[in-house]
Amino acid sequence: MTVPGVAPGIPLQKQIFPGLTPPLERCDQARSRTADLGRIAATGIRGDAACVSRCSGWAGWGGRWPNGCSRGTSPSRCGTGRRAGEVTARGATEAADPAEAARDAEAVLISLADDAAVREVMTRLAGVEGPIFADMSTVSPDTSRALGEAAPGGRFVAAPIIGGPVAVAEGQAFTLVGGDRELVDDLRPIWAEGFAVYRYCGADPGHAVTFKLLNNYLLMSSVAVLGEVVATGLAAGVDDLLLRDFLLGWPTVPLAAHNRIDDILGGDHRGWFTTSLGAKDVRLAVEVARAAGVDPPIARLVQRRYEEAAELGWADADIGAIVELLHPRRHAVRDEGR
Repeated sequence: MTVPGVAPGIPLQKQIFPGLTPPLERCDQARSRTADLGRIAATGIRGDAACVSRCSGWAGWGGRWPNGCSRGTSPSRCGTGRRAGEVTARGATEAADPAEAARDAEAVLISLADDAAVREVMTRLAGVEGPIFADMSTVSPDTSRALGEAAPGGRFVAAPIIGGPVAVAEGQAFTLVGGDRELVDDLRPIWAEGFAVYRYCGADPGHAVTFKLLNNYLLMSSVAVLGEVVATGLAAGVDDLLLRDFLLGWPTVPLAAHNRIDDILGGDHRGWFTTSLGAKDVRLAVEVARAAGVDPPIARLVQRRYEEAAELGWADADIGAIVELLHPRRHAVRDEGR
């Protein structure tokens, strides 16, 4: 199996954490010493949506529950009805709201677009006692800590995911986990089944999210610079295929940016990580820095570049669309089509 952005022949966890020293957990070992959780409620809600699937066992997870639905819309009738059908075909049942989905579950997995959505869903889950709530969203550290305080019984862990949909679906993504260690260990079946590697980041859930934001800032800045490199090379008249080969081979280009080289060169910009979400993540990283007494000028510039791309009509396009800021002719064509 080949995962975009990962060097073939080298285990993913070796590329991410060379040396594999504790407290890094190898999920193949975790699988051999843990049993599956009985019931998992997976909430795949974007924005202000309220569509949830409840899964019996683990099979329904992996980014396949309904997401992107409008509030009050049945998953079977929203734009992601095909995914809802896939989930229910594998043993999941649809629920009208988060509380219904979480009832009688041992774990509730939450993956949402922003802080406001996570806080709203956690508010709806306030009366649900028993399950461990694992938030896999990219939110601010303060939001993550507030969720830990608000979760019934304090049964909350942060578990932001690093890896795109392909890596997640193939079990090759990894997750950064923060919170009470006993709760984290109780969810080992989830980490083992869904991820290649997980890393415990300490009792403060905000630290796990901070690491995720730092990672995403590195990705956003790398893609922004890569866009400038591509635009400059093409404007200078170099061969585009040769440029592609160099970018894939040069050690100066991060592996995580490899799966966006073709998109930046070709201008398709269909993907999973939008410019608006990229701007949001960098903004959160800037807020973390400022709260710690650091004013990061490059991060502020990167944030603004993604905001500009979104404002120019690329809000729902993949982060590779940041290259379009350097293609005014394409701007004109896109503006005419809106």
